[in-house]
Amino acid sequence: MLDTAFLVRRQNPGFLLTSLSYVGGLLVGLTVSAVLLVHAGVPASALVDEFLIATFLTSDGLSQTATAALPLVLVGLASGVAMRVRFWNIGVEGQLWLGAIASTWVALNGSGPEVLRLPTMFVLAALAGAAWIAIPLFLKLKWGVNEVISTLLLGSVAFLLVQHLLFGVWRDPSNSFPVTATFPEASWFLVLGWGQLHAGIFLVAVIALSIWFVMEHSRVGFYADAVVSTPRPRSPRACRCSA
Repeated sequence: MLDTAFLVRRQNPGFLLTSLSYVGGLLVGLTVSAVLLVHAGVPASALVDEFLIATFLTSDGLSQTATAALPLVLVGLASGVAMRVRFWNIGVEGQLWLGAIASTWVALNGSGPEVLRLPTMFVLAALAGAAWIAIPLFLKLKWGVNEVISTLLLGSVAFLLVQHLLFGVWRDPSNSFPVTATFPEASWFLVLGWGQLHAGIFLVAVIALSIWFVMEHSRVGFYADAVVSTPRPRSPRACRCSA
């Protein structure tokens, strides 16, 4: 009879097995989502039209999908780096909201020279997101608060803060919707001419490649693996001693 079972990560799974794992996970996620939506009363034909044809098989839909994916790629990279050292940043959208608040503040106030407007927005957004994740990091290091809970809760706080601003001081007085006024053109990425897709796609690609190189071929990545591989010291209170 089997008493104990262990899951051991493959050291070198290879490109094919890794690709099949990602594709399999994506298919399982899409299947579960489709089953839940159909169970809720959404026609299966509408799912195909909205989530497949309109999103990926039309030029306008594909350009909108690519544009919307750019900030999500950055969020995924940030979460992936944190999880590389076993910090479970589940509420990463909170850092996204704080970054959006910081960059929007720069755009609406026209801070700094126009030629540096986009870099300023990008740097302040990164700093704001880093400051927001520093709160759960401090709680974990100081009092052992589980980061899954703290990041999720802070994500809700950040979302409510955005709602407060959009329904308050940042609300565009020219309409009744909770949106800001249009950003000045100095705060825009160069539009590439395919829908709303902009030059930010090149910046995202550079960042993704840079993070891959740093985590896989530099000391930083080696240190991250060392942190994960090093056994954590057991708390004295968790030890049971006998005379």
